[in-house]
Amino acid sequence: MKKRIAIFLFAISAMVLLACPIWAADEQPELKITEVHLDAYSELVETQPLYQFGISKTLKLDGKILLSVTALVAPQWTDQIERAQVDDKLIKLVTDGGEEILMIGYFERYAEFKMSTDGFYAYRPSDWKEKPKDFYYNAVFAVPQGTKSAELKLGTASAKFDLPADVKKAPQGSDVLKVEVLSAGFPESVQSTMRVGDLVPKPVNVITARYGQLLELHLKVTPTKGNGEDPNHFFWWTAWFGVMTDSGMYVPTMGEIFMDRINDAVSHNLNRSEGQDFGSGEATLYFAVPQGMTSYTLLCMGAPVAQGSLTPPAVKVQEAPKTEAAPKEEPAAPSKEEKAKDLIKGIMKKQ
Repeated sequence: MKKRIAIFLFAISAMVLLACPIWAADEQPELKITEVHLDAYSELVETQPLYQFGISKTLKLDGKILLSVTALVAPQWTDQIERAQVDDKLIKLVTDGGEEILMIGYFERYAEFKMSTDGFYAYRPSDWKEKPKDFYYNAVFAVPQGTKSAELKLGTASAKFDLPADVKKAPQGSDVLKVEVLSAGFPESVQSTMRVGDLVPKPVNVITARYGQLLELHLKVTPTKGNGEDPNHFFWWTAWFGVMTDSGMYVPTMGEIFMDRINDAVSHNLNRSEGQDFGSGEATLYFAVPQGMTSYTLLCMGAPVAQGSLTPPAVKVQEAPKTEAAPKEEPAAPSKEEKAKDLIKGIMKKQ
């Protein structure tokens, strides 16, 4: 019986292997690097998600420069090959001195540096024959100072280049956007309508500051350039923002009202036509700040982008409850005995 079961399981496994192409037996398309963009930095700051806590992690290596290499890669698709994959261990930088260097990080977007590794992945577009597409890939390498040239090896693809002479400081999110605070205030509460089945009327979610007070900032965000793979696209989200109080305390945003609650991970996307300016996006953000705050500095990914003064809310003085004056007591009427005594006194005075 056990032998029959083993034969049956073996047969099922063989059928599954035959039915699945195993990604065309890991067959990979030929890769070509069509463009390379380089930036050299003396240090880099890992911000996400640390900026939400008002802290950052700086990467700086003695005797090294941090070289950001952005490559445009063109997979040579065929009817049989639908995807391309290169493991991060097969992505190297070879210096003019012959040293092979693995990546130490990458930029997810402009100024969003991660100390991690990531391979190259691409999937064949449906219109790959009519509209060939290059795929964006970024990697950061720690290169010895004095290196003049290097070669990027991405799987079977490679590209040689000279290193830039200009070594820059770490990029900041504020480099690619402008922020204007349209209004600021201290609301007593923030309300949103909750979605709970078919309840009518909808329950109301009321948020108040248990300690301190709520600060409301209505922002206008205007990108100056794209911050990702597409130069005509700009992505931002509410978690990028925080405020510095006049006492020097950092306060991350609670977020903005999205659907039925305040959410600190609401994403915003702005696009532009080729050669045109970006438009602007607006959002109202909330912060739980200390009482008595009179000024603020708005930060984006840890970098200051706006500042302003605040008018503290008027303090409501509770009036003491009014008390009615006690009615005056009328003097009691004299008794008969008292009247008699008064009469006798009057007669005796006359005598």
